[in-house]
Amino acid sequence: MKNQNPQIERVVPNIMSDINSIDKNKPLKIIPAIMKKGIDNINLSMFNESLRKELLNATGDEYFKRGFIVEAIKAYTLTNNSQKLIEVGDHMVNTSMYSQAIDAYSAGNSKEKLLWLGERCLREGHFNEAIRAFKLVNDRDKLKTVGDELFDKEKVEYAIKIFEFIGDKNKLSFIGNHCVDSHDYENAVRSFNLAKDREGLNKIGDIFLKESLLNKAMEVYQLADNKIMISFIKENFFNE
Repeated sequence: MKNQNPQIERVVPNIMSDINSIDKNKPLKIIPAIMKKGIDNINLSMFNESLRKELLNATGDEYFKRGFIVEAIKAYTLTNNSQKLIEVGDHMVNTSMYSQAIDAYSAGNSKEKLLWLGERCLREGHFNEAIRAFKLVNDRDKLKTVGDELFDKEKVEYAIKIFEFIGDKNKLSFIGNHCVDSHDYENAVRSFNLAKDREGLNKIGDIFLKESLLNKAMEVYQLADNKIMISFIKENFFNE
């Protein structure tokens, strides 16, 4: 004896067909919602790992097509999709967006691409980007070579950044003395301070004092922790 409702019998196959259709096209159907909510705010824990990756990669593709590079990099990073990240990096290089290219190559763990881009940026004069790329690779020998090259090109500020990163105090003191000779006292103070070179700092403090630049002299003597000269200036010039 049949108890099934003919109407239910007709509806159930249609429901199952719709469910199967949703499963097959889920990435396409959910992507707009993911993009609206944002990669950082969306919860995909209810899906299995395979489907989560599919959704995130598809979302990354859509972000990339629309020019949302930061979001695309986030999506591909979550799935460890190095191939896509390198593709994004290559595209950004071709459009001269080197900073975002570095972001993509770094997320894709491509040291080769970072080294290549660092060299290119160095040749083209994009020194901040070059330094950043080389730092991410953490090739200290390469960084030292680049630091020397930048110093030889009189790009002192960039050289200081590199030698600060690799902790080469001798080189920083050398740059500091060079800056004193060229009257570039701002970079000299910075170099000596990073090198913890009190002698160099006191040298500049003496120069400022001789030129009656008392506030500057005080600042530098404080960096050098020269209590005697700090007291001398306070008692004789700031206590009147």
